[in-house]
Amino acid sequence: MNTEPIRRRSNGTIDINFYRQRALTERAAVMTGAGRSIGGAMRTAFAAVRHLARTSVPTRALPDPGTMMLIAQAATRRPPI
Repeated sequence: MNTEPIRRRSNGTIDINFYRQRALTERAAVMTGAGRSIGGAMRTAFAAVRHLARTSVPTRALPDPGTMMLIAQAATRRPPI
């Protein structure tokens, strides 16, 4: 239970700006803490995906299909007698 006295201005009205500022400060602190905890997990996940991409994707390009057809035809031709 909150037993803090209500902050009032000199004319007797409730100082809502104080409470708004305090709520913004507390919200910023919570969001910063959440961002830091999520940030570590995201860095780990990105590192794992990057490692997977580097190890599973071939480093050199595959040959052109037309070139492969010419090589296959040359291999099946019989030499002249």
